[in-house]
Amino acid sequence: MKQKLLCILIITFALSNTVKAQNYESQYKICSESLSKLTHVDSLYFVLAQKRDSCMLGVTAPNFEATTLDNKRIELSKLKGRVVVLNFWFTRCQPCIEEMPGFNKLVEYYANKNVTFISFTNDSSVTVKKFLKKHPFEFQNVANNDEVRRNIFKLFSVWPYTIIISKEGKIMYMRFSSEGEGTFAYFNKIINNLLKL
Repeated sequence: MKQKLLCILIITFALSNTVKAQNYESQYKICSESLSKLTHVDSLYFVLAQKRDSCMLGVTAPNFEATTLDNKRIELSKLKGRVVVLNFWFTRCQPCIEEMPGFNKLVEYYANKNVTFISFTNDSSVTVKKFLKKHPFEFQNVANNDEVRRNIFKLFSVWPYTIIISKEGKIMYMRFSSEGEGTFAYFNKIINNLLKL
């Protein structure tokens, strides 16, 4: 499994230097073409959405600016040289809650490494602060923000959704899914391999 994941990352990295010369917006249009022809949401929709996400691997992530719950200003372009993990969630999302303990372990594990963890929710700051008392989430949390998900990355309304960006600013992982109890082990392999590149 470890070798398979490493091979996928190497192939993705190689593609990022050849095929993915487009900016995010241009590549998104190309990758979303088959999705735009669907007239309703069904199982094919989700298959095509995953194909779209795979097609986006290797493209440069679009820049964004946001302010965390503790008033820290974040700008993606200033995080070059670090692996960046973005998580999109909301407080009533059970699969989102189930993966939080594993994500918290990742934050602790990579505390002194070049990894930044940022989460986005469209819930209000008041709602998120209340939620975090019961369900700690150790990411840098950005509340009351659907702009980055919907308008910058153009993601559909499906949660939880995770994007991992390489030290060079390329998207290396992009999909909606929840690994539940396996969150730490699953993402640890991906982040570890990206830190080695």
